[in-house]
Amino acid sequence: MLSFGSPKLYTRRKLYPIRSGRYQNANSLHICTAAEHLRALPRWYSSFGQWTDAPEYWIVVLAAPGFVDAREMCGMPRRVFVTGATGFLGKRFVQSLIGEERVEIYALVRAKAGETPAARLMSLGLGNANINAVAGDVTDAGLPDLSDRLPAIDEFWHVAGLTDFNESRREHLVKVNVEGTHNALELARRVKARRFYHVSTAYVAGIHSEPVPEDYLAPNPVFRNPYEETKYHGEKLVRASQLPWVIVRPSIIMGDSQTGDVENDKMVYGAMKVYNSFRKLVEREYRDLGGPPAELRYCIRGIEGADKNLVCVDDVVRLMSRIRDDGEIGKTYHGTHSQSVTTGTIHDTIIRVLGMHYLTLMPEIPEYMDSKHRFVNKGLRSLAAYMVNHDPPFCQDNVQRLGGWQPKPMSETRVHFLIKKFADASLHSNDDTKTHSSSGHIDLTRFDDVKRFGTFSLAYDTMSVDLSTFRAQGIQGYIAYKVVDHTALMVADPVSANPALILREFVRWCGENDLRLCAIQVTHPIAVELRAAGFAINKLGIETFVDVTPETLAMPGADFQSVRNYNNIAARHGVELREGDLTAQRIQEMRRLSEYWIRTKKNHSELRVLTRRPSENQEPGVRHFFAERGERLLACMFFTPIFSEYKKVGYYASVERYALEDEGLPNRFNAMKFMVYQAIQQFGQENVSYVALGMSPLHNVATSDFNDNPELTKLFEQLYQESELYAFKGLATHKQQYPRRREESVYIATVSDTAPEDILNVFKGVGLLDG
Repeated sequence: MLSFGSPKLYTRRKLYPIRSGRYQNANSLHICTAAEHLRALPRWYSSFGQWTDAPEYWIVVLAAPGFVDAREMCGMPRRVFVTGATGFLGKRFVQSLIGEERVEIYALVRAKAGETPAARLMSLGLGNANINAVAGDVTDAGLPDLSDRLPAIDEFWHVAGLTDFNESRREHLVKVNVEGTHNALELARRVKARRFYHVSTAYVAGIHSEPVPEDYLAPNPVFRNPYEETKYHGEKLVRASQLPWVIVRPSIIMGDSQTGDVENDKMVYGAMKVYNSFRKLVEREYRDLGGPPAELRYCIRGIEGADKNLVCVDDVVRLMSRIRDDGEIGKTYHGTHSQSVTTGTIHDTIIRVLGMHYLTLMPEIPEYMDSKHRFVNKGLRSLAAYMVNHDPPFCQDNVQRLGGWQPKPMSETRVHFLIKKFADASLHSNDDTKTHSSSGHIDLTRFDDVKRFGTFSLAYDTMSVDLSTFRAQGIQGYIAYKVVDHTALMVADPVSANPALILREFVRWCGENDLRLCAIQVTHPIAVELRAAGFAINKLGIETFVDVTPETLAMPGADFQSVRNYNNIAARHGVELREGDLTAQRIQEMRRLSEYWIRTKKNHSELRVLTRRPSENQEPGVRHFFAERGERLLACMFFTPIFSEYKKVGYYASVERYALEDEGLPNRFNAMKFMVYQAIQQFGQENVSYVALGMSPLHNVATSDFNDNPELTKLFEQLYQESELYAFKGLATHKQQYPRRREESVYIATVSDTAPEDILNVFKGVGLLDG
């Protein structure tokens, strides 16, 4: 008889034991050769989607508490369905899935006016060959009907949820967190989900003083708000279902532990927004008096010693991945931290970052409050229950048994880092702050591909978090792109072991998702591939390189006379070039340089996408050179490494900043050329082959072996001569002053019929026009 109580592997010849990986929880495995049993297998296996006759073997894995993945055993991709894929946690979780081999992702996405679900995924950086956008909404009672359009699902991840603490939002909270969970469960039943993973919250415990066990759900908790209550009832539905469920309960989710990046304004970040609004109100009142007086005091309700449980989003995603590997059906896992942070620590950090010495915590606030007191306390009213109550200890017995997961330490330093990053990226409004905000961050998960395949100057910059990545199953590497309206701007060459193949996959994928592809600053071989695929190719400009040769290092003859003159001027005026780290003093000076540098630009901005703003974080392999006189910074340059099969073969001068006004230096002193050749002297001792100086856009575009769209070439020539949008001619003139340089053409690929619209989107994407 066929038994459905434990996983079984049936074969005509021999048993293949399962002992590691995702199969380690398999229970007993049995051999069955009876003909009547074998006849039943194809009919049963059809629930997985497809049965393939094999002349020697019949294999089947039956549903059971132990997780044995039949589809993977047959070499088929795992099918993972995710709700909430566009949310803060869901997005990060889907990103972690994209890099896996043999996985098909089905992401539930709400359609928006003028934007398809697929376009929404792409705008979030989730476009990929192995991800499918499924139009739908968990609050729609017809959600289960999607099963008619879906295959059988191996993992169903219900991540969607609404986080809102206001009583006025109760009805919508019920609709999302309770009815949405009911709809998700029903859809999971219909698609025969082999596991249902539900993301709940540790705060389903309500107001609780004793340690909270993972597998326990109190019968009648006292809740702080309707969010906790609706998440509680959603979890009850999951536990009462007949599905093979697993529950994850995170605590207060903060930004990324390494980058600080966050797309969330709830809990701590929601409080910061209220603090910041109050700061603006107070500072507006005292603007003409030199700022708020030292004796000014306002208070908000909160207990300094109240313990809070914070955990970073990347740590939660890592736990979810561990649960995918080894989690047990019917178990609950607390994604919480063993190290608490007090309300006082959070409050003190926020007021330091925002400069609000006048705001203090008090267990009770005065009965009489002026309008500003009422403003800030009303704004924090929905969070007050968290600010005055301790979070209980959350037990982690199940997590401990999993092993291999430990969140990053939630020290005061990390709390300050996370809060500062949010403030810089989302709260500060002055232009100088925006100039050096988090846009310079890179995604280090791409670094290994860059070190292997990043043989062109922009390869390192394709790690910018401002760019999304396309990956294709079975092909190493990625393509960096940015969606603007309905155009996918592909930035530079693919960072891939097989650029031509991944490029063909990207072209196909763009077509399937109704996106026009426009590739910018690609090299000649990639231009050839794109032309073969039907794109119009035009020259976009030139890239300039200086080869590090014995002759370059010796700087002989008249060609290098100007460089030698710059060295002499620097020596006479006490200017020293130093390579070093980003100290606090240098970062402060860099901000001053950036403010001046942006102010002197023709359109008071710099190119986005094609250039990366200077990061204030130490980035792997990046070299920093500073032209300083004493402690005053006159200019700086960042050089990003260029690799080939893990070997550094060159550097790209990716960032330059200078402010030489009122420094007493001769006008002929070219700080950038001085710094480049000084850096080359250093690189020459390290067997580096060349230094890339970047692109001169629109320079000499008529001289090209590709001129597929003559009207576009004419437009580029006109823009170059008029320089209304950008000082293209001045940039090219500067690059032409480098002796013994070499130049290589770079190209742009467009769809012929839509070239004008594509170019408009290019200008929007790189910041020449407002989007």
